Amino acid sequence: MENPVKESVSKLQPDWIIFYFHPHWIVEIAQELHVKLMYYSVYSASTIVFFGPPGPLRAPTSPEVLTSLGEWVNFPSSVAFQRNEAIAFYQDAYIENVTELRGVDRLASVIDAANALSFRSCYEMEGEYLNL
Repeated sequence: MENPVKESVSKLQPDWIIFYFHPHWIVEIAQELHVKLMYYSVYSASTIVFFGPPGPLRAPTSPEVLTSLGEWVNFPSSVAFQRNEAIAFYQDAYIENVTELRGVDRLASVIDAANALSFRSCYEMEGEYLNL
């Protein structure tokens, strides 16, 4: 999709690219063509907060680290993986795959490059997470 997207953005010259998931190559296209990026998170705000503040996302040394929240969360929360979930997620997100990019690195690169973040959420349900 990288080449067709680049061609479309080049032709249309939009002010913004709104994207979801984490196509890490969109960052280079936006920078090259001077287009702002908005990341629309298909994940909840609490999920994104769980992985850490802006910058390199939390790099756990083992799946067990994913069973508790980090010190950046300054309010009570039960958001964390169960041990079996942490093991499965760790394998998918923190182990390099055939592209030599970890899933969490792709996500971190697009969040860090975005000019704005958007969540499918609301303050009534995730106010503290959205503020954080």
